[in-house]
Amino acid sequence: MPRKSAVERRSGQIAAQLEHLRTQLAKKSRKDYTSDFRYRIWLKKSHELIAELLNELSALNEPGEYDALPAAIIADELNLRLDEVQLLIRRGEIITTGKPAHERISREELGRLAELGPAELMRLSSQDADTVFKEAVNRLRGGERLINEFKAVLSEVGVRPIF
Repeated sequence: MPRKSAVERRSGQIAAQLEHLRTQLAKKSRKDYTSDFRYRIWLKKSHELIAELLNELSALNEPGEYDALPAAIIADELNLRLDEVQLLIRRGEIITTGKPAHERISREELGRLAELGPAELMRLSSQDADTVFKEAVNRLRGGERLINEFKAVLSEVGVRPIF
């Protein structure tokens, strides 16, 4: 049996969460809480979470209607596991919007990620700070070399660089 996609697995998780939340809403009443205030807060947060989960489920089922996509769709698009995408989000390799655990990734960001490719994304995320710093310094030095070469070409044709 083929492995389920990240979207299928996440849809199943959301269905289970929704069932649990709805069961809790049916079971609990004001008398289960120490005050009206605590009960109202729980009720409000439960309804907000249900709305968020339904919104995510809608985006999973009809991604074409959304500018920002759930992580499960990104995982499937990049041929990564959902936990790998979530790790990249936590490490700051993927720029997101929205609340933690319900982040969304813009289509522009998906384009950038697709250009990099999954192997490069995972390589970047596994680098330590020293490696990232050394790579950045090397790129800056490469840029300096290009500028110096450009200045030399300008000088050869009689143009004085202004930078």
